[in-house]
Amino acid sequence: MNSWKIIHSLLCCSCTVLLVKSSDADLFSDLNHESFLPRNEIERNAVLSVENFVNKILAQKDFSLKDEQELFGPYGGILGESLYTSLGYVSSDKNRGRRIVIDASVKLSPLGALLIRKLSPIFADKKRFTYCLGRNIYTYDRNGIARAGTSAAAFLFLRATPESSSAFYDNANAIIMVIALRYSSNKKKRFYIDLVDSYIGHIPFYKFLGFQGKFASDLKLPGGELIQLKKYLKKENS
Repeated sequence: MNSWKIIHSLLCCSCTVLLVKSSDADLFSDLNHESFLPRNEIERNAVLSVENFVNKILAQKDFSLKDEQELFGPYGGILGESLYTSLGYVSSDKNRGRRIVIDASVKLSPLGALLIRKLSPIFADKKRFTYCLGRNIYTYDRNGIARAGTSAAAFLFLRATPESSSAFYDNANAIIMVIALRYSSNKKKRFYIDLVDSYIGHIPFYKFLGFQGKFASDLKLPGGELIQLKKYLKKENS
């Protein structure tokens, strides 16, 4: 990710710091929670949406199909659609074209199951979460020319750290996530999380999850990863 983009985003940020209260329900402390959230309703909902996403990972709580749609858009966006295709939930009809068909027995989001498996281990010791919402995203090349470098409408910077007796240790073991947000429609009423344009550190999120491919429509989960995901979904949906 271009450093100019990050610097410009941080200059336009509204931030909130939330602490984990327990490993059960109500993970985040309600202490002054509202006072840290953005006043703008769309921005507030964006932070709350990512907070809900992190909350589910920490609790290892399965994502329902409704959760998937609310957080990532219809069928989980590009990565979710790739999983549905690989799992055999896509059919072709000469009158209706390519479409996703979800069997009634499927209750859980394949993308959500993959996210829990990949993110839970790295979040295991994290106690403090800092959110910083950046708007007005621009990309500059080396000649200082502004260019359209991303389809994201905003980025939410998430910093997750342990909580020990040493702040130096906490900083050294922090995780930085850059979560891309895009509007759900032309009406710009709410955001979806766009995992394709998101990062963990400098690693694109899709690569962290194990997807391979050179462009968005080509992204696929390798066979071994897909087999593990199928086993998990079969067990949980039974």
